Amino acid sequence: MILSNILLIFGSSGGVLEAAVRTAYNMLTGDDLEQLEFKELKEMKGIKESSIEILGKEVKVAVASGLANARRLLERIRDGKAHYEIIEIMACAL
Repeated sequence: MILSNILLIFGSSGGVLEAAVRTAYNMLTGDDLEQLEFKELKEMKGIKESSIEILGKEVKVAVASGLANARRLLERIRDGKAHYEIIEIMACAL
């Protein structure tokens, strides 16, 4: 069931974004999203991204852990080097 999966991932870095994407996918397609795989950007540790196709549209997402990484991610977006439909910033102290 989608709700139990969402509750398990919600508190981890990227969990809120993944829960939102899984919920949107389910509501739009009627199916459960099998896997949302994130890859860490080679040049930027602490920033990871993924993409998923929903009803023929590619939805690009990114997660930044820590405020320094958030700044780097936002600068990439501002400078036109990256584009995402959804981003999540996790700024909790570890």
